[in-house]
Amino acid sequence: SAANIEEYYTQYFTAVDLVAAGKFNALYAQSKAGMGKSYQTTSYLNKQKVEYVLLAGNISDAYLYRFLCENNGKIVVVRDVSKLLQSQRCVDMLKSATETHGARVIRNLNYSKHSEDLPETLNFTGRFIFEFNTLPTDNQMREDIEALLSRGYYLNLTFSFEQICDI
Repeated sequence: SAANIEEYYTQYFTAVDLVAAGKFNALYAQSKAGMGKSYQTTSYLNKQKVEYVLLAGNISDAYLYRFLCENNGKIVVVRDVSKLLQSQRCVDMLKSATETHGARVIRNLNYSKHSEDLPETLNFTGRFIFEFNTLPTDNQMREDIEALLSRGYYLNLTFSFEQICDI
């Protein structure tokens, strides 16, 4: 039943509450595909009346900067993380946005006319919930991705066979 399934996510919901309360700048939630992370995240945030925005798909660094400017102060739920983490510039922006000490200043290094309306720097005050199945294993980016993960709370959602059948 749905009530049973929500019980499996109790630890996850506690972590989401800590992000919503500003205790963490980022939550990294990993589980197998099809376990309900996306559904549970959005339904829980809606039930708690927490404002959030979704960020998913193939995202350029210029678009990421614009998105963060336009949604500063909100919780950003990030799906399809692996595409985002393949861009060095995107990872660098996310590291700045999730910094744990001092101001979280992101610099706009995109000089196209499409970003003329954006500030050169953004003092980011939002927080992130990253949902993913696996992380990219590109050795070149590994240290940067580990640095990003160190700036938040990492939770690997594992379920028993019986729980997976229930879900």
